[in-house]
Amino acid sequence: MYPSLCRYKGRLWLPGLAKALAVNLLFLLAVQDGVAAAPVRGAYAGLRTEISVDFDINRWNIDCGLASNAEALAEIKRQLVEIAGDTSLVVESVTVRGAASPDGGTRLNNELSRRRMESLMEYVNRETGLPDSLLASGVAVIPWDTFRALVSRGGYPWQEAVLEVIGEGDDDSPADVNRRLRALKRMESGRVWHILAKEVFPGMRKAYRWLSRRR
Repeated sequence: MYPSLCRYKGRLWLPGLAKALAVNLLFLLAVQDGVAAAPVRGAYAGLRTEISVDFDINRWNIDCGLASNAEALAEIKRQLVEIAGDTSLVVESVTVRGAASPDGGTRLNNELSRRRMESLMEYVNRETGLPDSLLASGVAVIPWDTFRALVSRGGYPWQEAVLEVIGEGDDDSPADVNRRLRALKRMESGRVWHILAKEVFPGMRKAYRWLSRRR
């Protein structure tokens, strides 16, 4: 399914797309222990969409056979085609960021996050023909919102305790981040951390793309 997407065969050139995206094209790199930026918040929530692709542990190449990656990439292309064909749409921002689960070390997670971001950025570039001059990299964030969402819907007996821990302090503070991780590793003598690593952390190994637009 979607062979051109999965193998980067072929290239989609969309007339007028580069001009439309030139309004504001911002790529954000997410890492495990960096300085966090506020999430993109558009004034037109109904036209703000988020799409993510998943990665295996310690991997950064996009695998279209993993999870719903093929469908996600197809939807990214579909939306870009829609924008190119609708002159009433103005792109507010296109944001790509990579993320890593917190079970790796800081240096490894920084590298994984950067490479995952670059993989999705390369896909957008290859499939749309966007010039490199429109691509920019930004500051670093960590996927705490994704972490909270995954735990919240997990139905774990200890989920409220975990949510309390990862809700304490500032997402942007390395000291608070390290404090949270130490607390999580101590919960129930490591049992909670083991379950998180098996069932929650895989869902944090992603690259995200946000598209904010308005009419």
